[in-house]
Amino acid sequence: MIRLRLFGLSSLYGDPVAPVQKAPARLGWQAWFRDLDQVAEESLSGQELLLRARGVWAVEPQEVASVVARHGRLAVGPQGDLLVECLDQGAAQALASELRRRFGGQVLLAP
Repeated sequence: MIRLRLFGLSSLYGDPVAPVQKAPARLGWQAWFRDLDQVAEESLSGQELLLRARGVWAVEPQEVASVVARHGRLAVGPQGDLLVECLDQGAAQALASELRRRFGGQVLLAP
């Protein structure tokens, strides 16, 4: 299994940036007629984390997700980093090639 970090060029500054989950998402509930104190903490999936880059990246994250899905899968690393997991080096190279062809230098992979 090959794990690579996924970056996109910032639409504002033009430098490579990636969404990072700093803490689990806290989901609470609000009732109309009573008080609820229930709070659930959940980590985002790789897809959910990538979609948070919408408006920050110069490309549409949903289009990036569809390219990644053909060659590997999105994941969130132990430090909250957005990762792409590929089965082997061939899949990783095919992904890098398709990202370059489709988005130019606007989407980058890093070890």
